[in-house]
Parts: sequence; C-alpha cells; structure tokens
Amino acid sequence: MLWIELVGWGGSLLVLLAYALLSTGHIGAASRLYQGMNILGASGMAANGWAHGALPSVFNNVVWIGIGCAAIAGLRRSRPADAAAGSLTGESEAGPVLSANKDAAGKIS
Repeated sequence: MLWIELVGWGGSLLVLLAYALLSTGHIGAASRLYQGMNILGASGMAANGWAHGALPSVFNNVVWIGIGCAAIAGLRRSRPADAAAGSLTGESEAGPVLSANKDAAGKIS
C-alpha cells in the first residue's frame, strides 16, 4: 500500500506548506489557494487515515475539508466576479486578493 502512504505524506506536506505560506505572509487566509491547499491536503490525510483505520484522524480531516469548502463558498459569495472566473489562486485581474491588513511597510499583520 505504498500509494496510500504517498497520498498521506503528500497531504501532510501540502497542509504544512499552506500554513507556512500563510504564516510568512505570502498568501492570505481568505485566498482560494490557501483553502484549496488545505482541502487537498486534508483529503490525502483522510484517505490515509481511513486506510489505516485511524478514525479520529479521518474525522478531524473531514471537518477540516468542510471548513475549507465553507470558506471557499463564502469567498464566492463575497467576490462573485472572481468565482465566476474560477480563480483558485485568490487573484483577480487587478492582482492578488488578500484580506489581511498591511502596515506602512507593506507587511501583512
């Protein structure tokens, strides 16, 4: 079952990468990219947990997926033009869409 191990590890790395990008200000929590990375990562970890009978992990990751899906649905309601274009990156024609506050130096707070 090497493939399920690769799926689980890939999912774990994707969630960690999403968190690292968020924490360093490279993406915003309200971006489709961040939410998409979390949904895909949690899906991989849920599949791995299911294969190993780790139901608490499966439950946690299914809830994580639900939160990400709800966030994307909220983004579509708040930015219908971007949603219609199918943007998963959180960018529009005007550039990146971040809902974070920036200080005078341009750092995201």
